[in-house]
Amino acid sequence: MFDEMVSYVKICFKKFVDFSGRARRREYWYFFLFGTIVSSALAVLFGHTGSDGTYSEGFLGELFSLVIAVPEISVSIRRLHDIGKDWKSLLFALIPVFGIIYLYILLARDSDPNPNAYGPSPKYGSVSDAQYTDSCENPAKTDEAVPPAFIPEAAAAPSVAESSPSAAEVIPGAPAETSGAPAFCAYCGAALAPGANFCESCGAKVEK
Repeated sequence: MFDEMVSYVKICFKKFVDFSGRARRREYWYFFLFGTIVSSALAVLFGHTGSDGTYSEGFLGELFSLVIAVPEISVSIRRLHDIGKDWKSLLFALIPVFGIIYLYILLARDSDPNPNAYGPSPKYGSVSDAQYTDSCENPAKTDEAVPPAFIPEAAAAPSVAESSPSAAEVIPGAPAETSGAPAFCAYCGAALAPGANFCESCGAKVEK
């Protein structure tokens, strides 16, 4: 879990000014968890209450809040893109209580498995986007191999054994040459060479 969170936090910082594209739930919520943990730790270590009763996170806490502000906004926008919403949905955060709750419900929704105006799904894109692209570029794809079980018998090519005369169809004693037509062995059905005395296939003597 920790390694996964670190990898998604790195992605968010690399895309800190990327307001296009899509972000899956893990990318958003791991970054949200990272910001919450670090902010809480800095508040405990360096936070203090002033003489006038106001609370301050301290210099490091305020600096960290500034550092993660832009990547947090960008990953939020990409997360909304992932469910087909635009950046304007972030304005729900300006509505006290109910607006914030509704925004978090949107951010917690699962990815749209289909490609949308913001790109392919980062969660399901490895499968659905490939199928989508393939169907667009090859609407009548016919070069896929057809399983033998689905090949009609009428379309199947005849085998060598089926195309060659069998031994039962050859009359013993047939001459090697009859009116220019090829002769066949009476035992194995193999074609005989003109004037041959023995079958090259089975070695049987040719009766003349």
